[in-house]
Amino acid sequence: MIYLNYTRYGGAVSHADSTWSSLGKVNIYPKPSNSSNWNLTINEYNQNDGLCGKYALGEIKLNVYYFANYNDWNRKSCVSHEFGHALGIGDHDEEYNCIALLYKVVGCFISPQSHDKKDYYDRWQ
Repeated sequence: MIYLNYTRYGGAVSHADSTWSSLGKVNIYPKPSNSSNWNLTINEYNQNDGLCGKYALGEIKLNVYYFANYNDWNRKSCVSHEFGHALGIGDHDEEYNCIALLYKVVGCFISPQSHDKKDYYDRWQ
């Protein structure tokens, strides 16, 4: 998965990259400057919609409405969660999905948990 990051949150994006890359199976890296190919774009949007970010059709959108006031942990949590979606991992029950309702609960985990890893390995065996 080659990504192009247009956001100001490079640290959180790099963290998500290295966290998911450490699982193996899928090569994840930023678009090299000498390449014109990528399959994931990371952008920003600004909306009071209760979401830290969202993923659809090869694009992660990070919500600066919330990110502006987040600490580093919460940013990493959100970006890691959205990278999971980009890798084909769906949401889980709310007991596991700490950032499902971000306006109520923010950023429990900054790396894939056991159920995420299971889904990842099932998908990318």
